[in-house]
Amino acid sequence: MRERAFSGTKTWVEISAFALLYNYRLFRRLAGKTAGIMAVVKANAYGHGMAEVAKILATSASPKSQVPGSKTDSRPLWFGVDSGAEALALRGIGISEPILVLGLICPEEFRGLTANNVSFVLARKEDIDLLPPRAKFQIKIETGTNRLGFFPQELPFVIRRLERLRKRPEGFYTHFADAENTHSRFWKRQLVEFRRAEGLFLRAWSAPLFKHASATAAALQYPSARFDIVRVGIGLYGLEPDPRLRALPVVQKLRPVLSWKTRTVQVKKVLRGATVGYDRTFRARRPMTIAVLPVGYWDGYDRGLSSRGVVLLRGKRARVIGRVCMNMTMVDVSDVPRPGVGEEVTLLGKSRNGEEITVANMARQLHTITYEVVTRINPLIPRVIVL
Repeated sequence: MRERAFSGTKTWVEISAFALLYNYRLFRRLAGKTAGIMAVVKANAYGHGMAEVAKILATSASPKSQVPGSKTDSRPLWFGVDSGAEALALRGIGISEPILVLGLICPEEFRGLTANNVSFVLARKEDIDLLPPRAKFQIKIETGTNRLGFFPQELPFVIRRLERLRKRPEGFYTHFADAENTHSRFWKRQLVEFRRAEGLFLRAWSAPLFKHASATAAALQYPSARFDIVRVGIGLYGLEPDPRLRALPVVQKLRPVLSWKTRTVQVKKVLRGATVGYDRTFRARRPMTIAVLPVGYWDGYDRGLSSRGVVLLRGKRARVIGRVCMNMTMVDVSDVPRPGVGEEVTLLGKSRNGEEITVANMARQLHTITYEVVTRINPLIPRVIVL
């Protein structure tokens, strides 16, 4: 068994700039010649690193980044975030593209966001009178998801009040409730409500307003609902919104952006009959070699992977044994020839030799969705941009 000093970063997330831009361009083509893309980077870009993802897209995908004199794509690139803090963090790293705060914010944040040229959602009557001069806001319409938004019957009041205050929204939008369900037709009812709202807005404001309704799943399936902007979140990161959409051509072309790596910090022999980890849930049926990994549920490696998950070490699959701890996980490396300390281990994504642990497979193991697997990766873990 090789023993050498452990050094370097103990766990990190690799972000493929190539895969990110590849996925972005797939959705650009899907959106058509007129619709822009809103890259949804909330929740630390679904665990991928908000700053890293935004910089890649702003540098290589924004119309502002096009070479002067070249054939440019003038369709806008937006960034979608959940909070005012996320929006200001993007402005703080030099992101100048349009930003929309999709989550509800406190009225105390309105002025600061307006001063930083950030758009935000208007979804409550009591906020209308608090809008500062020159505020950029978009009206959220509730059409069936029953989260944020004005019910259609509230819109006449909203419009009258805004007209009285001489406030004009820059756009309006909604969200589909079950776009992942390939058999549902509920989206058509929502679209009817959305179109009715559009008629009210057109009568109030003759100048065109941005309108958008489709996130990844809806963009993949409903061409008539792509409108002016397509909000791309999970698909941007190369992940399926739902297993039911896996057969769609664009989904099959997506390239996962993220790989999560760590290193072995100790390797030891375990005798037959010995137990491993808390509650002694695993008992060795034979002499084994185990490796300790410096990652656990605090880092986002789910406790539900206890004695179920697998990792990749030198192209071989090593099974998680015993309980996943807060900061450590033990794996069986008995089939790895002469395993050593400091060796790279792939927790999620592709290893250097091409083997892969997919987010979809891990989600199935945990009886959850791809979104939860990646968004739970601790934001304190370094994100490293690779090609």
